[in-house]
Amino acid sequence: MDIKSSHLRAVEWLQLARNMDNSWGYLPGQVGDGEPTLLACAAGMRAPLDWLALNELHWSSLLLPATLSEKRLTPVLTEKFKRAMVVQRGRPMEENQAENRLDGSLRGWAWVEGTFSWVEPTAYALISSRILGDLKSKIVLEGRAMLLDRQCADGGWNYGNKEVLGRALGSDFRSTAWAVMALERSLFTDRAMTRLETVYRYPSANGLALTILAGQCHSYRVEQGIEQLIQWQRADGSFSGRCDWTALAACALNAAQNGGHHFANPA
Repeated sequence: MDIKSSHLRAVEWLQLARNMDNSWGYLPGQVGDGEPTLLACAAGMRAPLDWLALNELHWSSLLLPATLSEKRLTPVLTEKFKRAMVVQRGRPMEENQAENRLDGSLRGWAWVEGTFSWVEPTAYALISSRILGDLKSKIVLEGRAMLLDRQCADGGWNYGNKEVLGRALGSDFRSTAWAVMALERSLFTDRAMTRLETVYRYPSANGLALTILAGQCHSYRVEQGIEQLIQWQRADGSFSGRCDWTALAACALNAAQNGGHHFANPA
């Protein structure tokens, strides 16, 4: 199967999985949620602007500029993003930072308001800020420093801790891919990309899609990942039957055809 037909089948499946209120849940038929809905928008689905405006999106508000085109980012949604940049900022963690070998004073963004900063929501905030042209504000620079401080010994990233009680923690594909997409290429070494490439030995639909998107941000060859990703597509057109993973796969397949995607770093 070629890339174009695989992409079209994924988009058709997403269209059928849309809820009556025009949102998407993580699985077809589930109540709509911010993340799968916004990832579907990034995959080219018509944005449910009314639903996005009326529903509390929590941390996924950090994805609004990254997943909606400039024409679709309404004043109401822009305000939602700005509010999330304030309320979702992680709190400092002073205690135990020496044991975990991280700078707990550096603040990124959190999954839950008032909690510790984590890699993925910080990456979402940085990608969206870059798209809006905010590269040098204090909180953006601090968030970038936080990501670099959390890089694991193997070159990648995990949820947020690189070491616990003297024991180095390994990275994972998802967090590494989002961090790579959030950072300029000059800020990390080839070890991060090498870590991502191990997904070819332990493939999953989600890991392959994110690795392709991260690789295309920095002009890395992703042909092997595209071939494997297509093999993961189900007969119904989905990837693992999930709306969020299918949306990311559709983004990756579209990027393979057209060379760009919503999360790409233009720098």
